[in-house]
Amino acid sequence: MSLTLLATVALGLLAQQSDTVVAVLPGTRLDVDVMRGNVVVRTWDRNEVRVVGQPSSDGRLEVRLTNGTLQVRSVPERGGLSQTDVQVTVPRAMNLGIQGTFLSVDVSGARGEVTVETTHGNIQLVGGRGFVSAQSVQGTVTCRDAEGRLELGSTNGHVEVSGVSGTLKVESVNGGIELRDVRSGSVEASTVNGGIAYGGTLERSGRYQLSTHNGDVAVDVPAGTNATIAASTFGGAFESDFPVVLREAGGGGRQITITLGDGGARLELSSFNGSIHLRRP
Repeated sequence: MSLTLLATVALGLLAQQSDTVVAVLPGTRLDVDVMRGNVVVRTWDRNEVRVVGQPSSDGRLEVRLTNGTLQVRSVPERGGLSQTDVQVTVPRAMNLGIQGTFLSVDVSGARGEVTVETTHGNIQLVGGRGFVSAQSVQGTVTCRDAEGRLELGSTNGHVEVSGVSGTLKVESVNGGIELRDVRSGSVEASTVNGGIAYGGTLERSGRYQLSTHNGDVAVDVPAGTNATIAASTFGGAFESDFPVVLREAGGGGRQITITLGDGGARLELSSFNGSIHLRRP
């Protein structure tokens, strides 16, 4: 079937597995909208998208190519919340948008922009370039090997990040944040109930803000780091694995300033009811 015809045809099968292959032009975007189920995305070196879907008996899966966007969406029958599991294989550089309500998402190998939003479900993301966003309300978010402007968050769940580079913004409300092997000059991480751990570069002109209300903050500080560290805690302690010269400000709690080397990087560390720990990597 030609690309022109595919652009005007919706492909759907009821209550059975569907297997659809669509030829796409460079620059085509994938848009997946599945209300309930699991979405798995893998990549290959073809200018084609393969969609394998398994809708439940009360729903169907539509695949439609229109205006430069390949849309994959579950359509419930009789107003139900049908379960639809989808596996999609896409060109590596394809930009991806995935959303759902009761949806778990697993993306690996992406080299384009990635945006994932779910209300109830975990997100696992390996890869992504440019703008990368993964947001869950009830679920764990993990991200590694991504580059660019990264925005990651979970309202009630942990966020784990490793092997990424670029600017990084991570948020949680009820969950801890773990950042490992991060290469960035701009990091902002905040949570209300949970600890924060950071391991990665501390660039001379970089700025790093780590803040929690109920939890500990731990930062790996490599030897030879040039940084100015402003640490504040009300109900916790300050600890360091290496000798530092502290300058304490007045007022309630503990407000401490530390200068390492020429003080190039700026670290702002705060916890209301938790300790702050400077660690050797």
